[in-house]
Amino acid sequence: MKQKSSISQKIDHVLSETRVVLPGAQALIGFQFIAIFSDRFNTLASSLQYLHMVSLLLIMVCVIFLMAPAAYHRIAQEGEDSEEFHTIASYMILIALLFLGIGLSLDLFITAILITQFFLVSCLITCAILVVFYSLLVVYPLIRHEHAIKNTGVRKS
Repeated sequence: MKQKSSISQKIDHVLSETRVVLPGAQALIGFQFIAIFSDRFNTLASSLQYLHMVSLLLIMVCVIFLMAPAAYHRIAQEGEDSEEFHTIASYMILIALLFLGIGLSLDLFITAILITQFFLVSCLITCAILVVFYSLLVVYPLIRHEHAIKNTGVRKS
């Protein structure tokens, strides 16, 4: 039987998860800003430029949600561990992933339009990636979680 993790271990894990994802999201923001200053960006249709801005905003919101647990832990919890904080931090990471998936997909759509020149093909590529993204990062883990609850009868916190 697996040994149950302490609340301190769980909080170390959730904060580590944010530290792993955060640099990638921040680097993505940097690349999104750089794209704006390229010559090619000015040749994009204004609708695609606005779509890029929306993507940038979504990734920025993602970064905010990834940074928020550490600030909340330090300020609201005064660095103390609690089940409440673990729950809040876990939800913040999931919310960040929701924004990240959409933000990435919008920039993928812009790239696909530039390469294929076909709206429908670009939509299909983008939708396929969204399905894969959310299936692996949200849906499958939720299914496994519910499966574990069903088999053990115990809801993990």
